[in-house]
Amino acid sequence: MELRVISAGTEIIDDLVKKCSPHFKQSGYSDITVQASVIENTCSSANGDNVDWDGNNNGGSTESNTGGNTKGSTESSTSGSTGSKTEGSTEGNTGGSTEGSTGSSTGKNTGDNTGVSVGVNLGLGEVLNGIFKVINGVANTALSALDACVNIVIRTLKDVFDVVGNLILVLQVALNNLVSGLGSLFVRLVACIIKIAVCVLGLPGDSAVRAKGWNARFGVEGELSVDATAEAYVKLFGLVNAKAELDGYIKIISGGKEIEKTSGSINIVLNRVNTLCDYITNYKQISKETVTQTFVIMTTVAASISNSRKTNFWQ
Repeated sequence: MELRVISAGTEIIDDLVKKCSPHFKQSGYSDITVQASVIENTCSSANGDNVDWDGNNNGGSTESNTGGNTKGSTESSTSGSTGSKTEGSTEGNTGGSTEGSTGSSTGKNTGDNTGVSVGVNLGLGEVLNGIFKVINGVANTALSALDACVNIVIRTLKDVFDVVGNLILVLQVALNNLVSGLGSLFVRLVACIIKIAVCVLGLPGDSAVRAKGWNARFGVEGELSVDATAEAYVKLFGLVNAKAELDGYIKIISGGKEIEKTSGSINIVLNRVNTLCDYITNYKQISKETVTQTFVIMTTVAASISNSRKTNFWQ
């Protein structure tokens, strides 16, 4: 029998896209299966570039990975240091329980009750554990999110939104290891897009997004009224100057150069975060297509980081 070498990034793409796409389609979102090959081709340029996403040699800050956003917001104190303290202490210790129906508890219980084992539910057990548990400074929040990603059984669109909410918290750690604050920006961007889609536009998703405390899970303190505008959420999540914040990180990473001067997994990740910034800048245009493209971006970031680590290839 012929052996085929499969990258961990490809496995992540296959599992996320194939298992989540049907539930997007059933709820009137676009079909993302057609994007799987595009994502794979994009992420191939990251293969084995061996960027230190683990935070061992590039000054990755343990503080920035203790559960939230140590990167302060220039326009809103609600997503600054207070946010990181809340997520680092309260959420870090309650990720498995407070996360409740949207997190690791439901994922594990559902999996156990149906006899579905770890790594079969979403198919990411070996891959995600192998990639992210070696990263420095992983706090309880990220580990709880990792467990949830591994154990969630995808049966509904709500489960898909659970995967997004948990996986971005895992990715936050790796991105913050590249430059402190980048992961926190990434998390707030994705969370804000979801918040606007569900709470302002009323698009199909997960009712838990409207619940008190959902914002805090992503390092954002404060709640808004049920009739809040998209603009209000952009301010609450500290994203009015998101593009400028990202430009600052790009200069740090590239040594004062522009994003075009980066390559491999770093270039892929920065370009995707830049696209998320564009979505927030043009928040009035957020739509169902924005939601699915945000899912594609999250998948691309995860697969790129995976491919970047040259040991992550299976036969």
